[in-house]
Amino acid sequence: MPGTRIDWSPVPLPVLRARIEAAAGYARRKRKKTDEYHDLLSLLARGGDPVGPLGREKQCAQNQLRLVAHMLGDVSLTGSDFDVRLSGGRFCGITRRGVPLLPPRQAVSYIRVGGRMMPFKTLSSFSFESEEGTGLREELGLEGGEGASLSIEYSFCDDSPLLSVIAEATWPQLPGSRVVDEYAPLAIALASVPRGGTITLEARAPDESVSTATLSEGGGPVFLPGSNLRIRRDDGGWTVVRFAPREGRKWGLPSFRVARAGGTRLLWMNPFGSYAPVPSAAMSGRKETFSLLVGLEDA
Repeated sequence: MPGTRIDWSPVPLPVLRARIEAAAGYARRKRKKTDEYHDLLSLLARGGDPVGPLGREKQCAQNQLRLVAHMLGDVSLTGSDFDVRLSGGRFCGITRRGVPLLPPRQAVSYIRVGGRMMPFKTLSSFSFESEEGTGLREELGLEGGEGASLSIEYSFCDDSPLLSVIAEATWPQLPGSRVVDEYAPLAIALASVPRGGTITLEARAPDESVSTATLSEGGGPVFLPGSNLRIRRDDGGWTVVRFAPREGRKWGLPSFRVARAGGTRLLWMNPFGSYAPVPSAAMSGRKETFSLLVGLEDA
C-alpha cells in the first residue's frame, strides 16, 4: 500500500492523534460553511488538547457503574458473539464456544526510552456492571515512571456483539532531550504468522476507500491509518477493528508488526501507540483517552 512506510516523524503520533480528535466534530459534518473549513484546517495545523480522562467517548462503563468483584485470576467476559479471555486483568485473546480465535497471549503495555523498557504492571482489576452492559477495568502503574498511570476497560454495551475497549493514559514527565523509542498503551496479538510467511491487513478509510498492507517477520513495523481494519483469521473469518464510537466513524492510527514469541510468530496491533520513535516532548506529561471496537466476521 502506498504510504504505509511514510516517515511520519515530522508529525509525531501523539500530536497527530490530538489534532484529529480536535477536528473530529467539524469532520463529521456533511455540509460545511467556508468558516468551518477554515476552523477545521486551523485545528489540523496547530492541533488541540487531547481528550482528557473520562472523555466524551466514554461509553457504557460510565453510566451508573457498579463494582462487582476483584478479578486478578483467569476470567472470561461473555458477549453475544464471542467471549474475551482475561488473565491477571490483561486481555488474553478471544474465544467462541471454547475455541481460541485470537492467540492466547497477554496484552502488553510499556514505554521504551533510551533502550530501557519500562512496562506497565497491573495494580488492580475488577468487574463492573451498568445499565447498559458488563465489563472489566484494569488499573496499571508504570515501573520507574512517577506520575504515570493507565486504565483500560473492556465491555459489551447494549447487547452489541462488539467489544468496546477504552484506555486512559497519563505519560510520565520525560526530559525534552530524550527520544521515546516506542510505546504501547495496549498492544494485542491478533494472529499467528507462519515461519517465512506473510499476513495481509485491510484498512477502510472514512470515505470508504480501501487499502492493504502485507507484513512479515523482519519486515519492520507498518503504520496503517483507517477507520475500519480487517485481519484474516486461521478459520477463514476476519477479526474486525473499528475506530467507530457511537458518534460515528473516525480515523484510527494503529501500528502493526510481526514479532517472534518463543517458537511462534505473532501479528501485534499497537492501536494507540507507535513502534517508531517519537520526541519525548510530544508525550511528556500528556493525558490521552483512546477507544476502539473489536468484532468478528465469518467467512
